[in-house]
Amino acid sequence: MTLVLPRALPQALRDDAEKWGRTDVESGAFLLGHDASVDTVAWPGVRDTVRARDQFTVGGLALAQLFDWAEDKELRVLALVHSHRGRAFLSPVDLKHGFSVPGFVSAVIPHYHHPSADLIDWGWWRFDKKWQPLEPPALDERAFAAVTFDSGGIA
Repeated sequence: MTLVLPRALPQALRDDAEKWGRTDVESGAFLLGHDASVDTVAWPGVRDTVRARDQFTVGGLALAQLFDWAEDKELRVLALVHSHRGRAFLSPVDLKHGFSVPGFVSAVIPHYHHPSADLIDWGWWRFDKKWQPLEPPALDERAFAAVTFDSGGIA
């Protein structure tokens, strides 16, 4: 199953990575959809989220809010996209604390100070007993919704 992203979404993800990268911290977002087609981006808010140099963490309370909301909307959390200061790779923290769930996709936007919006420049992996490199998603012309979540709920 190959992810399909709305054509405008990579630029939005790139802009968020650069915004936070200007403060020398990582950031990220979750991609949701009904199938392999992403139609919602979930931006982490402030509460229960850590953005630091070489660290992006969303805590359990915030994740519970996101997953409960997704279930209510009959959406699946398909992927996590997050930024790195340097190259695109799965760090030891990503490997230890990432979503090692069959079929889940993890992507890294490298060089958060000046990131590219070209998906080919990002790193893509899918979990299937271990993290496997993945081709970048396809793009289509659909629009996407955006929500913000944290331990206080969804906005």
